[in-house]
Formats: sequence, structure tokens, C-alpha cells
Amino acid sequence: SYHQSCEWQVSHTILAIEPTAIIAFIGISCFVSGVISDKCGRKSCMTVVVYMLGVGVAVSGTATCIYQYAVGRMVIGMAIGSLFNLCIVMWMESSPIRMRKCGVLVLMICTSLGHASIVFFDTQIMVQYGWRWGML
Repeated sequence: SYHQSCEWQVSHTILAIEPTAIIAFIGISCFVSGVISDKCGRKSCMTVVVYMLGVGVAVSGTATCIYQYAVGRMVIGMAIGSLFNLCIVMWMESSPIRMRKCGVLVLMICTSLGHASIVFFDTQIMVQYGWRWGML
């Protein structure tokens, strides 16, 4: 059973820290992505961030040690934070003035609820099936 053996001799308590690390990197990248997207363009930044998210998921899912896993999760956190920021800014720039407030409010509420539900279900999956299934 998965509960009786720990991969890499790391306890479940240490692996449970990863959702907190992702949230920390989401916050950091929200601050940084705005400045970078102003200089390099929003669409090009969006493309880079989507590829970054794919690389982070691939690295985390195929990790052979805890350090490789941690690096992958850091990359995922930075990509999610950047996407959150870029989506809101692109919505505000492309929507009509009358719809901006409502659209941004809905986008922020849905994204926040989505992140919260992902963390909840990810921890449930990790406890029952192991951390690699949490990548799905």
C-alpha cells in the first residue's frame, strides 16, 4: 500500500508543503509578470508562460528525486501566477468599457474558486493514490 511506504524516504508531511510553495510562487510571479508583459508584449508572454506550465508539469510528473519535483512545482507556481495576471489584463484590454468591471470580477472569483478546489482535490488524490496522480 502507498501509505506504508514513502517514495524517496520523504514523509507525507514534507510532501504536503508543496501546495504552500505553489501559492508562494503564484504571488511572486503575479508581481513580476506585469512588468515583463509591459516590456515584451502580452501575447508573447502568454505563449512563454503556457510552455513553462507544460515543462513544469512534465518535470514534476517524471521526477526521480524530491529536488527535481520541487523545481517542477516552482515552475508550475510561477506559470499559474503569471497566467492569472495576464488573463485579467488581457480581458480588461479587449472587453468593452461597460463590461470590464463585471468581467474581471467574475474572472477573479472563478479563478480563485478553481485554485482552491484544485488544492483540495489534489491533496485528496495524493493521500489516496500517491503524489504522481496529483499531477493529473
